[in-house]
Amino acid sequence: MDSQCTDSSPVCDSTAHACRGCSDDSECAGGICLESEGTCKADAEVFFVANVGVDSGACTRNAPCATIPFVLAKPQPQYKTIHILGGTYAIGASTLEISQAAYIEGSNPIITASVNGPVFHFQFSLGMGVLNDVTVVGGNTPSNNPAITVDGATVQIYGATIKRGVRMMSGNVSISKSTFTDPTVAVSGVDCTSGTVSIDTSSFTASKITSTGCTLTLSRSRFNESTDSCFLASGGKVVIENNLFNAQSELLDCGEVDAALAGSTVRFNTFANLSDLVADGRALSCDASLDVTSNIFAWGSTAPHGPTTCAPKYSLYDTANTTAVPPTSFSGNASTFFVNKSAMDFHLAPNSPAIGMAQTGLTVTTDLDGNPRPSPDGSTPDVGAYEAP
Repeated sequence: MDSQCTDSSPVCDSTAHACRGCSDDSECAGGICLESEGTCKADAEVFFVANVGVDSGACTRNAPCATIPFVLAKPQPQYKTIHILGGTYAIGASTLEISQAAYIEGSNPIITASVNGPVFHFQFSLGMGVLNDVTVVGGNTPSNNPAITVDGATVQIYGATIKRGVRMMSGNVSISKSTFTDPTVAVSGVDCTSGTVSIDTSSFTASKITSTGCTLTLSRSRFNESTDSCFLASGGKVVIENNLFNAQSELLDCGEVDAALAGSTVRFNTFANLSDLVADGRALSCDASLDVTSNIFAWGSTAPHGPTTCAPKYSLYDTANTTAVPPTSFSGNASTFFVNKSAMDFHLAPNSPAIGMAQTGLTVTTDLDGNPRPSPDGSTPDVGAYEAP
């Protein structure tokens, strides 16, 4: 029974017969689950806002306030939980300036703006700002405006959909279980010019990552690109592992890393191009500052990586590659790599040449799906984003 569980793990899982964190509002008696923390909140601990609300009073569920700035101006408590009611929440023509730590969430409301700038601007030095289970749609004018900007703050984005991206000038941003898309391909899904950004279990469609001098960690995420690149990193420490990069254009250059700091690596990723045309688009451009190991390059490219100082180890190439395969790497027919490439199922086929051929001794213990790496029946991990079952 839930009553036997603790506040930190409030849900009794009937299948596992163990207490766990909540994952949906319906699992909480008060109707508010903070999914990024897995904890429940009672209505008395939450401020409610809605476009039909009025900026007065206590901002309760039955009498919500209208604006987030009104809630933030309240003296108590210092760290506020704000729940957005309704399917949409329009903020008007002014950017939401978040100058203090706050947890902003809802049951996936669509947050829109007519603002000539970002929808959210996070700028504070103490505490954390959270966007949880919301959709943020950036304005269209000018076309290079992101939906969210972060300047010196610590921000967590969890279970969100971001249309037109996040621009990070400084601070720390962690992103999990979120979706990025930009219908105009005018801005990056994540654009970092200073600070630390960590991205996990997220998806990017027509949306890329750019990092200049930042500490970037990208893991267990999926990219579906058609006209633009996947990631571009220059300087800083860069760790890119357990990701799937999928493209449909034979001319597409997917990733580039240069002048990276010590410890930077691209490992256990799958680069797959579905165009079925042999061309010269590069899956990865990199220099000698980067350690590249245990990736699948099924890119249909005559030169899937470069320049010559970038020498992937323990990596699998398709036979479209016409350049010399680096030592410890190998090539094969791409039709044998995956369960069903044309259906975009890039799990390893039962007899895939990637099985058991990755580098050993690396600190990567799971695959893109979260399964053990290496798999329980193998002593050597598999090449690419997925371990074979």
